[in-house]
Amino acid sequence: DVLQALYNYNRHPENWDGSRPSNENPWCGGNTRKLLQAIYLISFTCLLRIDEVLHIQAHDIKTWFDNDGVSCVSITLRERKNKYTDNIPPYILQELPPHMAHLCPVRAIADWLAATRITHGYVFRRIDRWDQPMLEGNVNIVTYPFCCQ
Repeated sequence: DVLQALYNYNRHPENWDGSRPSNENPWCGGNTRKLLQAIYLISFTCLLRIDEVLHIQAHDIKTWFDNDGVSCVSITLRERKNKYTDNIPPYILQELPPHMAHLCPVRAIADWLAATRITHGYVFRRIDRWDQPMLEGNVNIVTYPFCCQ
């Protein structure tokens, strides 16, 4: 399971230091892996297209704890393909149990936001060559790298 392997790899401190990718692992750094985990899990869980996930902004995400102390997230989309209206109900997500952590979008969103400290604008920003989100200009990621080879 690719998501399980990605989740486990991201949990080892020696594999994630938030810096530029090393020579041993030149593909991507820790922030890029956290970005991908969050995007894929939101898309998978909410049955969203990648471009819909990439347009999520910080003000579209609300967090809280339910009565049992479980972390919850609400994601409100401004538009969906073929549906340009304000009547799109929010997606309500609950934190999954620890044995399903690799499939938990709530944990993935929290990890991404904690790592990048993004508090406004697009949640999923382009990553620079130093594995840091580009915070200037509020530019989201384009869909192309996720769907084409």
